[in-house]
Amino acid sequence: LSPKRLLEAFEAGETSGFLDYQRLFKGTPRWCQLEYHLARWEDTGEIYCYLFISDVDARKQREQQLRQWAEIDEQSGVFNRQAGLERIRAALAEDVRSGLSGGFIMCDLDDFKRINDTFGHAVGDAVITQVGCLLLRIFSGPDIVCRMGGDEFIAYCPGASREAMEEKARLLLDGIKEIRICRSASPLSLSAGLAMVPEQGTDFDILYPRADAMLYAAKKQGKGTYCFA
Repeated sequence: LSPKRLLEAFEAGETSGFLDYQRLFKGTPRWCQLEYHLARWEDTGEIYCYLFISDVDARKQREQQLRQWAEIDEQSGVFNRQAGLERIRAALAEDVRSGLSGGFIMCDLDDFKRINDTFGHAVGDAVITQVGCLLLRIFSGPDIVCRMGGDEFIAYCPGASREAMEEKARLLLDGIKEIRICRSASPLSLSAGLAMVPEQGTDFDILYPRADAMLYAAKKQGKGTYCFA
């Protein structure tokens, strides 16, 4: 907030305002709020600026926590449908503008209804939590993963190649086998469908059904596998 910007604001009729910013305090960033008021001294015509600085770190931390709670799926720990789709669409659009590749993957557990019917919904919820941990381990950095609902998850990997997406799919298929409901239960499995940007499309509304079709194809092949569009 430069003196020039303040003078321009005053000439445009702005006499007060707020600005939130971060500064280091003993090596730790803290949120502060700068409040400014502008006035012209009648006798000389000079413009004066009064500044007040407040520590608003606690409030900003609460706001960020509430925002995170609103965006994260409680059971799985990944983005919920609304927050995830917003981020995927934005990342996809940026890759398309930049001429970059990207990978889109959709997956769900095989026979999840049987798990709920046999062991109960509490066990089913615990499985979803562990699947969320697995997804966050595999899809990291710029990757965006969200829960669409039930046991269906989607992820978008900005800038990923086909080889990188295949590796992530293999890690997913192997990792799911490590999640056990109980000693007597069979290992879990999932199926996945993948589509690449720009080869299979550059718009979410095109990529989603194509990945969904590949997920269906993987199920028809006997489950526990993945298919590429």
